[in-house]
Amino acid sequence: MTKRQKSTIPSITFHKATGQARVRLSGKDHYLGTFGTPEAVEAYHRIVGEWLMNGRSLPDSKPKRRSRHTTTTTPDDSGVEVLTVGELVSQYLKWARIRYAKSNHASVNEYGLKPLIDGYSSLPADQFSPNKLRIVRQLMIQRGWVRTNINHHVSTVRSVFAWAVGRELIPDSVHSALCKVEPLAFGSPGVRESSKKELVPDGVIESLRPFLSGQVYAIIQLMWLSGARCGEICQVRPADLKEVETDGVKILEFTPGHHKTAHKGFSRIIRFGPVGMMILQPFLNRPADEYCFSPAEAEIERRDKAHEARVTPPSYGNTIGSNRKPKPQRKPGAVYSTAVIRRAITRAIHAHNKQHPQEAIERFSPHALRHTSLTRMRNQFGMEAAMSMAGHHSPSMVDLYTSRSSAAARRVAMEAG
Repeated sequence: MTKRQKSTIPSITFHKATGQARVRLSGKDHYLGTFGTPEAVEAYHRIVGEWLMNGRSLPDSKPKRRSRHTTTTTPDDSGVEVLTVGELVSQYLKWARIRYAKSNHASVNEYGLKPLIDGYSSLPADQFSPNKLRIVRQLMIQRGWVRTNINHHVSTVRSVFAWAVGRELIPDSVHSALCKVEPLAFGSPGVRESSKKELVPDGVIESLRPFLSGQVYAIIQLMWLSGARCGEICQVRPADLKEVETDGVKILEFTPGHHKTAHKGFSRIIRFGPVGMMILQPFLNRPADEYCFSPAEAEIERRDKAHEARVTPPSYGNTIGSNRKPKPQRKPGAVYSTAVIRRAITRAIHAHNKQHPQEAIERFSPHALRHTSLTRMRNQFGMEAAMSMAGHHSPSMVDLYTSRSSAAARRVAMEAG
């Protein structure tokens, strides 16, 4: 599967006669509890996951309804409080936000654990079993996640239960049983595979220049030159830049305030050469602790350009600022995010292709810029140089982020006969 398929999963509906939530699976109605309650939503996700895992069929039994408790424990029949899956995940994420404070691991884990919460929030944690993990995995498949990400998030689910075992919250047998669930293999039916990493062709960035703000264009250029992550470039501040001299040539070294491997004790330095310094220069005229690339500044510049291009006489139409909301719900932030840069690139490509259909550009992500830059560095300067610029600590990581050049293999074939 190369493209995300449209979902054919039956929706949860309202049964007017009883006031219950209902879902029809394989021609049979299943009632899930009072419509609009968290209990009904949880039961819906759980039964749909089981239905998908069993090839879109269910045994002749109604789904069990449980109370939803995401932040409190529930007593069992003996009156002893039982830790629920929802409470366990809540405790784990609270720990992860402190443990991974300098990286985005906590937010990634929180995203990957959503199917677990959707299906089994109220289940006692010590009753979570391998088949229930497979149902959670099926919910991930149903959401259109790619196979490699699904395997990663399933490992995250197991890590939550391993964390609980280490704190004597659940018995070790729970985690040991979950480890017996095999990962999804390549080509698994119904599972979307990630697309092949394509390099961004030379000249594409320059072609998108008219459709990007100056700030976004500068971020993309710096990624292309340095091979840095998008989130790292977005957080550049004058205070984090240091000018050094190498062989008589001045360069800038940037130390991010936080980065992906900070929780492992690794340092990260991103270096900008003369070209990168020229790109950064217009954005350094600000206090040392402010971000160089400001969405608010980009919005002001956009409005100024729109005003300059205005053809309506000043005495007609709206005056400057008269058609703005006094209290808008969304305001430009102080710093860009990777998601914002991704949307900006997508919109710029769409605008370019609409204006130049004969020179259409394929969509690419900010990560593709890093991938292309590191591939170019590896081919031109070698593995060690690419590792240093990428911030990797093993050649295997560089292999994941770069594409091997076929030029060397072709030369060998020509000379070897």
